[in-house]
Amino acid sequence: MNSKLRGYLAMIGVLAAWGGSSYSISKVAMYYMSPPFVLTMYRFGFGGLLLYLIGRGGLVINRKYVINALLNGTLFVVFLNLAIKYSSNPALVSVLVYTQPIFVLILSIVLYGEKPTILQVIGIAMAFIGLLIAVGVYSFDVGDAIAILGGFIWALGTHYYRRNLVHEDLIKLNASMAVISTLIAAPTLIINPHMELTLNAVAWGA
Repeated sequence: MNSKLRGYLAMIGVLAAWGGSSYSISKVAMYYMSPPFVLTMYRFGFGGLLLYLIGRGGLVINRKYVINALLNGTLFVVFLNLAIKYSSNPALVSVLVYTQPIFVLILSIVLYGEKPTILQVIGIAMAFIGLLIAVGVYSFDVGDAIAILGGFIWALGTHYYRRNLVHEDLIKLNASMAVISTLIAAPTLIINPHMELTLNAVAWGA
């Protein structure tokens, strides 16, 4: 199996696991814990530990890794959790967060002067049309606006990664990002440390 095919299969796996279930499951989890804070800590804490074990250590903490963790980790996930919390439709949030590729392309034009291809222009146009249709069909609320802001933050993080970290080891980078994001997000627990896991199987499962 060539690397390009493996890449496409990995993308499909991410779409199925994250886009297909993560948003609705996160909505359930928020009934038992504060969304932007406790849930963020769980996501990065357990994720960082798992990746640390897979990568057999090798955490890196420097300026580039911290900025990457702030943009692609803490800020993005906090906005994502807030969007799911305050939106009446988690499925719409999953669509609006994926305005990220639109912002990535626009920032490429603004920041680097890159000329978009015809297919990219068509893609942006179709994305905006789809966005308008989605917003028109469903009621647009503050959670949905936060989702779009999260997509923009994610796009900024993507460009930062592209310029500074694209050649880094992915396991080490993501393990470090998760650990750093946990440290950045930790003080927010003071704001709202609400958690009601107890022996509730649904809460722990979510």
